[in-house]
Amino acid sequence: MTRRIPLILPLCLLTAFACHQPPAILAQPPVIPPQSETTTDKINTPAATVEVLLNQLNSPVFSIRQAASAELMKLDESHSESLRNARRTSTGEVALRLSRILDALSARWFQQHLTSLGDKPTTDTAAAFFDWMRFHPLVRNNDDALQLFPQLLHSEPVLFTARQYQPETLPALLETRATAFAALCNGRDDQSFPATSAMALMLIASDPDVRLLRATSTAISSCLDDPRFHQLVDHGVHASLVRNLLATWFERPGISPDRPLMFATQHRLDAGRSLAVRVLQSQPRGARGFHALMCLAALNSQQDLLLIESLLDAPSPIWPPKGAPTTPGPDNRQLASTWQVQLGDAALLAALHLRNAVSEFPELKPVRSDVTLYRLDSIGFESNDLRKQAHTAYKTRFPPAPTPTPGDANQPPP
Repeated sequence: MTRRIPLILPLCLLTAFACHQPPAILAQPPVIPPQSETTTDKINTPAATVEVLLNQLNSPVFSIRQAASAELMKLDESHSESLRNARRTSTGEVALRLSRILDALSARWFQQHLTSLGDKPTTDTAAAFFDWMRFHPLVRNNDDALQLFPQLLHSEPVLFTARQYQPETLPALLETRATAFAALCNGRDDQSFPATSAMALMLIASDPDVRLLRATSTAISSCLDDPRFHQLVDHGVHASLVRNLLATWFERPGISPDRPLMFATQHRLDAGRSLAVRVLQSQPRGARGFHALMCLAALNSQQDLLLIESLLDAPSPIWPPKGAPTTPGPDNRQLASTWQVQLGDAALLAALHLRNAVSEFPELKPVRSDVTLYRLDSIGFESNDLRKQAHTAYKTRFPPAPTPTPGDANQPPP
């Protein structure tokens, strides 16, 4: 009898355990047996079976949870939405398991498409990637696009994978990666510039549907300060692609505009116009309005002259920064303590530049700049009286066109 105790006792314990299980556990559906090693990674699993496996992740039995996880790891990407929805509504260990499963599956699915694109680079294999339809119009022809697109995918696989399969995780990943990228934009000639990463980040982040957290756009635009990036725009083999990507980036609503505006001014990029107009229409403060006005002037944007002239009386101070004393001006010119630059002063200079009439106003002594067209600290006035005289002289020299009145014979027909 004593030799049977070890056999009977576990049986009694097992029976007692089973009798105290909640009904839901007793009714647990059977675990789908693991597939053989010869089974391909991509299996056609019915949605009902996936639902069963997802339910089994809640099982109190560790082996059942493990087996369900192993089966979920065999799913193809047609089930990505189901897995994402399940993770969104899960908590605790289940959410953690689903996150790990989704991360592993997403990486595998992405790599499968990347391998297919490498083996057979066609528009069909490229179309499996979400950003292909946004990328290929930026390139001169499909052959170049099919050559360059995989390079971008290889440069930022984590971001493109999240973009494809887990877009809810993309904003945080993009912010982290942009911060790391900004640290590489150090202008060092002894280090290679991450050109493909720059293009990949701009391609992804230029989509207005992608949420940009905090300083993400500022970090991405940090490359615009790097002389190595300037070389890509001016002399790079794929300069036209880089310029087209910059255009999509500049047109993206919500980006920090200062660096892009200065870059567009320096390189005379037409894409800067739409950004400059958006800035001026948003009642800008600080130097931002100055950069927008100088960009339009540098681009000789005659169509925006009326917009610029509408800001002639804008009193918003833009230099020196609030609380900061005036420093020696251009060429160590001593500036009066009352020297101030207002948004209207920048508008006056931009309008004069567009009218090719800066030299007609000798009281203005603006200093040219390779980066901002004119130096910000050189375009102000010592007093409001001098400012008013200059603005009055402009309006006298270039009176506004009369507004047509209803019934005016010179008014063009509607």
